[in-house]
Amino acid sequence: MKLSAGKTSQPGAKQVHRGPDGDVLAQRDEPPPPGHEHPLVPVMRDGLAATTARALRDPELVPVRISEQLKALHDQVASDLKGACSM
Repeated sequence: MKLSAGKTSQPGAKQVHRGPDGDVLAQRDEPPPPGHEHPLVPVMRDGLAATTARALRDPELVPVRISEQLKALHDQVASDLKGACSM
């Protein structure tokens, strides 16, 4: 996990949930918020195309927010790391 100013990252495995008000970046095991769904689908399975891939032209910019559970994990890991560095 990066803690440098302007370069922080979120810890753990993550999942994106898409909803009408934008995306939510959450921990992989978090359920989607009401009205949100998983926008990511497998495109390859066992070395074969699972779906028809589409080209990304003029992608739509979507606002992204961090889930409260992922924020709490970030704060806990950052605190643990800073405490370990000060020993």
